[in-house]
Amino acid sequence: MVTAQKSTGGHGTLVRARRLPVRLLGSFRRSTSTASVPAVAAAQHQAAIDEYLGDMASSYGSAYRSTPATDPSRTVYNRLAHGLLAEARAQGERIDRIVVAHSLPDSQPGYSVCASLVHASDGPTTAFSVSDQRAATPFTALRIAAEYLHGDPDGRALVLALDQGQLPWEVPGGTPVPDREVGIGLLLGQGAPSGNVLHWRATGLDAADAARAVADVHTDVRRTFSGPVTFVLGGGVPPVHVHDPDTEIRRGPVDLVCTSVWTGLHDLRLTSPDRAVVVVEYDPPLGYFCAAATNLEDR
Repeated sequence: MVTAQKSTGGHGTLVRARRLPVRLLGSFRRSTSTASVPAVAAAQHQAAIDEYLGDMASSYGSAYRSTPATDPSRTVYNRLAHGLLAEARAQGERIDRIVVAHSLPDSQPGYSVCASLVHASDGPTTAFSVSDQRAATPFTALRIAAEYLHGDPDGRALVLALDQGQLPWEVPGGTPVPDREVGIGLLLGQGAPSGNVLHWRATGLDAADAARAVADVHTDVRRTFSGPVTFVLGGGVPPVHVHDPDTEIRRGPVDLVCTSVWTGLHDLRLTSPDRAVVVVEYDPPLGYFCAAATNLEDR
């Protein structure tokens, strides 16, 4: 995995990568979950919840739509996260760290996803959330999880990227809101000292910079991995053309935010494990560029 640097030269913006020693051990996907979770706030708290969320929405000039505190749509993150944790634990792995990544805020106040995950885990598990970076959020979570694994050869971390399709308030036009709920879990362990996963990130990039950054990433990947490579690009990444017969370019689902490219990674892990996979996201309004690469043969 990599912390990234951005430098500007005579021919544009370059994105350079450094590795961190972490490897992908498994991945899991949930679009719905029947896993049981602790009961949410009782109906008697509905008025207080409505007041809290109504005040919060009105402070941003948005209208709030009340839904019952016990409505399943209010516990999307909980249902997805607990289902993914159950799948990871079914592999016989002990989970030491859980990092939850989501773009949209959790619509159930007073109910901590992370606290409930810790309660459901075996042993001393630490869990926390990362948000407010839109499609870049899971990449940040991946870096944080890798740092926690440094120096712990038996440690296991679970990154959960979550998308919910409902919000109880209006959002400005153009704000990406998924039309369904999807969760992707990435099970990580410590990798080789030379690094099994690469990660790039940069800020302040325009579309032309982002296109050049994809080319820079491709060059780095070709220097590191042999064999076929598949790039999974997010919806904000500009069109790119790579003149390499062993490189495939595909797009993740454009109607997802935090899980789009990670859904592509998970699908390829199941169907085409004999390749390196590179996931790339670019957020034009924020200027964030993120990419991560792993050789599926190393898992």
